[in-house]
Amino acid sequence: NRADISFDVQTGPIVHASVEGARLWPWTRNKLLPVYQQSGLTPELIQEGRQNLMAYFREKGFFDVHVETEARAQPDGITILYQVDKGKRKRIEGAEFTGNKHFDEDELQEHVRVKEASLLSKGSYDGDSIKTLQAFYQSKGYNQVKVTPQFNTKGDDVVVTFVVEEGPQDIVETF
Repeated sequence: NRADISFDVQTGPIVHASVEGARLWPWTRNKLLPVYQQSGLTPELIQEGRQNLMAYFREKGFFDVHVETEARAQPDGITILYQVDKGKRKRIEGAEFTGNKHFDEDELQEHVRVKEASLLSKGSYDGDSIKTLQAFYQSKGYNQVKVTPQFNTKGDDVVVTFVVEEGPQDIVETF
């Protein structure tokens, strides 16, 4: 009981990615752009690369960053161009919360990683703070919580505002 199986494989175009307007180390570019990590090319992969670049530069203090994408067909394949406009680097003035009804700002502050600017530092922001804050709310029974960051600029400073939509609290009465 044997059968000969043959496959007819047609390869797609070779995909290249290029980042203009910002300098990235090759290993950082390969980590941020999913076209280097997966086979195939979809609009979702291009968008994911755009979001990754924006998150990366926000963590570096460029909160006004804009990333435009363009796909160019060329004789040797397809080139995805990510055009980055970092804007001016800003100092972090602090973190604020809106929409929080059941927890005060001091308690929420413990779950985010936003470091205010000091004499030698412009401060730092970690994008994982959103997941951490959502996990805190979910551990308290708010399973439909949504947290969205906003970056409100004041001159050369920025305030990171976490907009919280708590949703209803799930309560277990008896086991």
